[in-house]
Amino acid sequence: NTNGDWYYILGQKPEDGGGFLKKAIENTEKTPFNQLASTKYPEVDLPTVGSMLAIWADRPSAEYKEEEIFELMTAFA
Repeated sequence: NTNGDWYYILGQKPEDGGGFLKKAIENTEKTPFNQLASTKYPEVDLPTVGSMLAIWADRPSAEYKEEEIFELMTAFA
């Protein structure tokens, strides 16, 4: 899986629980891309040659908004 700090689920809202867009964007500033996904070892840097960002569709009927995807990608970059 990818780092849960950047976890984003299409259509997810804060009242639904985790995985909403605003939190994922805020966490891109707090969690470096080369940090272990486990918060037990935040001081451990991984030798990284690339990175990825996953976007989940837990509810296939959720609305897909391309501008939200690009907003998260821009923050992650």
